[in-house]
Amino acid sequence: GSMRSWMIAFAMCALATAIAFVFVDVPVANFFHEFPWARAMRIREFRIPVLIACLGFAFLFVGLRSFGGRSLDSTSETIVLAALALALTMSINEFVMKPIFGRPTPHNFFKTGHSFFGWMRDVRKSSFPSGHAAQMAAVGTVLWAKDPRWRIAVVLTVIFLCAIMVVGGWHFVSDLVAGAFLGAF
Repeated sequence: GSMRSWMIAFAMCALATAIAFVFVDVPVANFFHEFPWARAMRIREFRIPVLIACLGFAFLFVGLRSFGGRSLDSTSETIVLAALALALTMSINEFVMKPIFGRPTPHNFFKTGHSFFGWMRDVRKSSFPSGHAAQMAAVGTVLWAKDPRWRIAVVLTVIFLCAIMVVGGWHFVSDLVAGAFLGAF
């Protein structure tokens, strides 16, 4: 049941990632690279991990409330689960996945012409899998599971933010597919 579903989802993700890598990544990156508004999106302020900061503050707030003797309500429980999912996802992505794959970002691709994986390369310049997509999917999956009313908003938000990552030149499409799968998993 559950393991079979996971294996099917993994196979579909691997296939979608491979198709995007071979046929979509470089043409889409080339298309958006020259747009002036796309270059404007690559400013330093957009690199701040806003989701991590927000959940960190929320997690701290919930922690302080619980130390004050209050029990966790549903919202607080959701915040704690989202923060833990985010921390686990980012640990796996940043300390395991990115070092293994070492794929350059689109920005580095335009400097070097190299878009392939460089196994065990500098993680600071690695874009695969996307940490942005992993973060969004990890938090979105918690919201998805906790309250079905959030499902459409979660999906639309993840798609919108992933589109921004492509347009802004932070990630290739395949980075986002793999990152979203990692975060949802």
